Amino acid sequence: MRLTVLVVDDEPLARTGLRLLLEQDRDVGTTIEAASGREAVLLIRDRRPEVDNMFPRCVTQDGNLTAQRQLWSVFTPTGGVWRGIAHVPNGNLRLRDSWAHVDARRHFAIDLQTLWDGAPSLLTQQCVCGDIISGLKSPRDCRLFGRECVPDMPVGACMVSSEGTCRIWHEYGVGNRPASFARSAAS
Repeated sequence: MRLTVLVVDDEPLARTGLRLLLEQDRDVGTTIEAASGREAVLLIRDRRPEVDNMFPRCVTQDGNLTAQRQLWSVFTPTGGVWRGIAHVPNGNLRLRDSWAHVDARRHFAIDLQTLWDGAPSLLTQQCVCGDIISGLKSPRDCRLFGRECVPDMPVGACMVSSEGTCRIWHEYGVGNRPASFARSAAS
């Protein structure tokens, strides 16, 4: 049986490159392209999708060791505040001293404490993104969701990112469905 493959990427050149590679694979029968997640969902909805996770063919259980070596040659772990969650020891990365020549924090007078002190607006303080990211709450539990916090005027990180829970729920209408569906979608 030949596979139908859906390639999703917002970059046309990337889609074309993947399509050309897939066309060389005798197991691939049809390649369909989508430029966005929304377009992909619509294409999937109209077909009977079969999913095969190809990630293990590319990366070992230990991960991409070459990328890891490169990453750790540039960055070192450091503690830091994760917005809405807490201070996480070794939860952030900073440039190693050998990369000081490209470190904006060393070249510009940036008072991080002043930024943190002035950053949280009243709305941001009411945002429950930290609890949503931690799995303790759903977007439906946030009084800002779909009101003061929408994709065009996001308050928290969960709505800013196209991959954020609030953004996805808002864009695809999950928050408008019955509570039983919302709970199963969040799990």
